[in-house]
Amino acid sequence: MKRILHILSAKEFTEEFRESFLADVEEMEKLRGDPSKRKGLLGFLKDVIIVLFFYEESTRTRISFEIAAHNLGARVISAVNAGIFSSVKKGETFYDTIRTLIGYIPRFIILRHKVKGSAAQAARIVDESGRNVSIINAGDGTGEHPTQALLDWWTIYKEKGRVEDLVVAVGGDLLHGRTTHSLVYLLSKYKGVSFIFIAPDNLQMKKDLCDYLDVKGVEYEKTSDKRKIKEADVVYWTRTQKERMNTNKIYTWVRDLIYRLFCYVDTRYVITAEDADSMKEDAIIMHPFPRVGEITRAVDKNKRARYFQQSENGVLVRMVILCNLYGVKIRK
Repeated sequence: MKRILHILSAKEFTEEFRESFLADVEEMEKLRGDPSKRKGLLGFLKDVIIVLFFYEESTRTRISFEIAAHNLGARVISAVNAGIFSSVKKGETFYDTIRTLIGYIPRFIILRHKVKGSAAQAARIVDESGRNVSIINAGDGTGEHPTQALLDWWTIYKEKGRVEDLVVAVGGDLLHGRTTHSLVYLLSKYKGVSFIFIAPDNLQMKKDLCDYLDVKGVEYEKTSDKRKIKEADVVYWTRTQKERMNTNKIYTWVRDLIYRLFCYVDTRYVITAEDADSMKEDAIIMHPFPRVGEITRAVDKNKRARYFQQSENGVLVRMVILCNLYGVKIRK
C-alpha cells in the first residue's frame, strides 16, 4: 500500500487503505491484549515527538491520542486551548504558528481548529517546507473529523460483522456536525449502504455532502421524524453544535433557551429508552460524544447502546493511525 503522509479527510480513505487498516487494527487488538507482547509496542514509536495543538476543547480525541502515543513509546507535547494559551492570543497568524511548529521537527502535528479547511492548509505548509511532518486532522470547524470516522467505522464492523448493506440513521445537528460528515463520506464507499438523515430543516445535512452522495449514486432520505430509527441497523446520534451558531448576544440567549428546552423537554430529537426498545433487535446506537441530553441515560442500559465501547475504540484505532503514518509494520 502506498504510504500516506497526512490524514485530512475521510474521502481519502481508499479501498486498499481500508482493507489494510482493518487488518492492522485486528492485529493491534491482539498485540495489545497479550501481556507478553504489550511491552513490545513501546518500541514502535520510541522517542518520536508528537505535538497536539488544539485550538478547541477536547476530551476523547486529545486524551485517546495521548494514550495511544504513550502506548507506542512516543513523547507528547500538548497545547490545550491554543487559541487562548499560545501566541495566537497575541495575534500570531495560523501560517506563522504552523511554520514555527514544523521548524521544531516533530514527526506528527495533531491539529484541532475552529476553521474548516485549516488542517489542509497546515498540510500545504508542511509540503512546501519539505519537512517529514504528518498533519492529522482532529477536527476542523464544521468540516471533518476523519480519525473519528475510522473509529466509528471500526466499531460498526466489530459490532455488526460487516459494513456493507446497512441502513444508517444519522441524527441531530447534521449541518455543523463534522463527525457525521466524515462518517457519511467513509460509509458511502461501501456497497448497499443507505442513509436516513434525521434533523430539523435548519440543521439538515449540508448540501455539498448530499450532492456528493447523488454523484456516487448513494441512497439517502431526509426527514424530521425520529421514528425512522426503527428502520436502521445503525443509529448515529449527535448533539446540537451551539458553539458553531450565530454569536450575536441576543440570538445566543434565545438559542440557549431553546436548546435547553430542546434537550430536556422536547423529545422530538432525544432518544429515550422507549425509542431504543423500538429499534431492530440487532441495531446499535452510537454517539461521538459529548452527550448533552440527546440520548437519555436510561438508554445506557439498553443492549443496543455502543457509544462507550465506541469511545474506548479510539485508543486502539489511533495507535494504528500513528503506526501507519510512521511506517511501522504491525503485521509481520
